[in-house]
Amino acid sequence: MATSPTISAAHLRYKRRCIDRVEVAREKLDKEKQLAQAVLSRFGYDDSFRLLYDRIADTFAVLLKSDVEHLRTGENTN
Repeated sequence: MATSPTISAAHLRYKRRCIDRVEVAREKLDKEKQLAQAVLSRFGYDDSFRLLYDRIADTFAVLLKSDVEHLRTGENTN
């Protein structure tokens, strides 16, 4: 007669931690999704917010381009 394998308490704790991590990750993604939807909504109706958002994006693009150029030339200064 075959017996079913027993699952150790340590294995059960490990599985619970894995499940908890997945749940936390899902909750984090849900929150990020809600924030993104709020930003998109506000971007659609608030001209001041749109201007600020666009200016920040433009500034980020300029700084990123500068960083990439510094990396290409081998410069390592701030």
